[in-house]
Amino acid sequence: MKRAIPKRCARCQQEFTCGLSGCWCSQITIPESQYAVIRDRYHDCLCPACLRQVSIGELDLTAEQPESSSSESP
Repeated sequence: MKRAIPKRCARCQQEFTCGLSGCWCSQITIPESQYAVIRDRYHDCLCPACLRQVSIGELDLTAEQPESSSSESP
């Protein structure tokens, strides 16, 4: 029996299912520069939509500003 766990995308907050060791994400090739950003910026997995956008070059995480945890006002 294949196990799956529900997750929420660390980037867009979309819900998706992780297949653990047999996950769908193992079939997606990510450029090393983008993988490094994912690893450093996000605490957990990205959803299929975000990961596919990264893999085909529609989403460049190196050009995207990281989300700020504080809101500063001038």
